Amino acid sequence: MKKLGTIALITWMVVISAWIITDVMNGSKKVAYIDMKQVFDSFQMKIELEKDFQSKSSALQKEIEEGAMVFASMQKRYELSSNPQLADSLSYLGQVLGEKQKQMEEEFGSLKTQYDSQIQAQLYQYLQEYGSDSGLDVVLTTLDGSTLIYAKETLNVTEEAIAFVNEKYEGLN
Repeated sequence: MKKLGTIALITWMVVISAWIITDVMNGSKKVAYIDMKQVFDSFQMKIELEKDFQSKSSALQKEIEEGAMVFASMQKRYELSSNPQLADSLSYLGQVLGEKQKQMEEEFGSLKTQYDSQIQAQLYQYLQEYGSDSGLDVVLTTLDGSTLIYAKETLNVTEEAIAFVNEKYEGLN
């Protein structure tokens, strides 16, 4: 079943590529490509949300590190005194720290997924508008492992696309 899906995907890519090449060679389609990694990394919304994510995760990480220092201090005191009451407190603090770490991983995993979805949806919308506003018929993207192997540099509109999406995001376009 997996092999059939792979064959279907390859066939689809060949058909689409042949269609694009035929139309481009006939001069009936205006085609350009965008380096998607470069656009994504330069997208102002991505940069802002990445800073927000780092800020939020740093604050919680600091709280966990402070708790770990208290835990280490209590552990040293316990080793010196062998106080059973301290052992109970130590056990409780270790449990709280473990739960806090797990909570942080869950919260920030879902926050990262949410941010990535927002960025991709907005970027996709802006790039569609860019293609339309620029009079392009087809906009291809390059990304590691993509199917675009070669294109003339004159077809590369990455810088223009970056300017467009950031102006759009900032409300200037």
